[in-house]
Amino acid sequence: MLLSALCLMMIMMVTPVNPTVVGVTYMPSRILPPPQRVVALLLQQNISAVRLPKPSPEIITAFYDTNITLLLSVPNSLVTEFSKNGSFAKSWIFTNVVDFYGHVKVTAISVGDYVQETEPPIQTVILAIQNTYTVLQEAGIYDIDISTSLSYTHFIDAAAQPSDARFISTKLRLLKPLCRLITQINSSFFVTVHPFIAYSGSTFPSTFALFEKSTFLVLDTKTGHSYLNLFDFMVDSLYRALEVKGFPDLPLIITETGWPCLDARCSQATSYLNGLVRHVKTVDGTPSRKDGVPYIYFYQMFSVRRLAYPTFHDYGMCYPNMTMKFPLMFSDDYGTRAHVISQWKELTEPMLYIGMLVSMFAWHVQDLYLYRSRDYTSASRHSHGTILCGICKRDCYVAYINWQWLSTSFVMKDIVTEVERQYRIATDMILLSKLYPVTENEAHNPYCKIGVEPDVNISKVEDEFDPGCTLKH
Repeated sequence: MLLSALCLMMIMMVTPVNPTVVGVTYMPSRILPPPQRVVALLLQQNISAVRLPKPSPEIITAFYDTNITLLLSVPNSLVTEFSKNGSFAKSWIFTNVVDFYGHVKVTAISVGDYVQETEPPIQTVILAIQNTYTVLQEAGIYDIDISTSLSYTHFIDAAAQPSDARFISTKLRLLKPLCRLITQINSSFFVTVHPFIAYSGSTFPSTFALFEKSTFLVLDTKTGHSYLNLFDFMVDSLYRALEVKGFPDLPLIITETGWPCLDARCSQATSYLNGLVRHVKTVDGTPSRKDGVPYIYFYQMFSVRRLAYPTFHDYGMCYPNMTMKFPLMFSDDYGTRAHVISQWKELTEPMLYIGMLVSMFAWHVQDLYLYRSRDYTSASRHSHGTILCGICKRDCYVAYINWQWLSTSFVMKDIVTEVERQYRIATDMILLSKLYPVTENEAHNPYCKIGVEPDVNISKVEDEFDPGCTLKH
């Protein structure tokens, strides 16, 4: 029983509330295998989300009924036509989205990628987004995010801590109308985040960028948040920049992130990619936003050379013959019972180990207080873990003492004293009366009446409680 409870507790401690979906970027080429074979590899690697910068019906067909979600990009070369010609936008969207609806899950459309001041102009992009939104609405499709993908390094001013992050002032005339539009259509802010680029021009140690164990951290003196990795630092910088400009609730989608292979073993790429997957699968969001980023897309699936940087860099995770360069875990096994059992060394990290001990100690202290109070003759646990009062034979209020008190203070004080304190506060009684309503058959509330004088007027609340039994004090 104790072992099962311990396993459950550890699983809950390492599993985030809203786990991030990690996908990849796939750009077909004449030197690569056909899309059907690539999709088979994606399924084999447990990759559940794919970004297609250059979609086509032939490629999308390969994802038919696979449950792999897609982020489609409207190529930059088509954005101007999208903005001027609603019929052209409608034709493209029907060909690549509507015709597959119900069999291929498209979660997002990026109208252009790496948009800056020109090629195409942001005003053109905004008109194209509006036309895309209108076409989807008329088609009865309301569950697709529509935005355009921007680059972190082109729009964020470097800051020593996330709370000081701001958008580059010369970019604001482009960003404000875009943010207003995607807020109005209930969409997300699409952005490429490359810690490799930020690290290359900084004094951060490599461990900070690669999710490697280190004593280095960045303390944000304004928020008190501690940053253990560069990815969270950059994401919270984006959230802060958006908040300053009046868009605090705008969600992010990371349309591109990655790390190039810089040596034969791709050691840094292996550390970054696996570290990021492990991080988002086992941690609730970032220090400032616990809801997390819903989607992150790695750049990219296959080895190709990219000309966007001063030197050629190979960002591919596998060779054109579909052999993986290095092991990657995309599975949702992180945080599951199987993963917990296979990662005992991870679970002995000081913070996690201490948390486990504190939680176990709290359970024992709770039982100790209840027994020592002598306010009922016995206690037993329900199947759902609550305590059955030995006098009233019900879930007594004593069993629901504020958990925060038990987990933060272990001073040996009489339990009735604590109950009196909470009874005077009254808020807990009100909340519990809603959580545990009158039993249908017995027509009473499952609480012992506490015989003390409250400091606040709660006569209306008191009337709702059956006397039941009275605690000694």
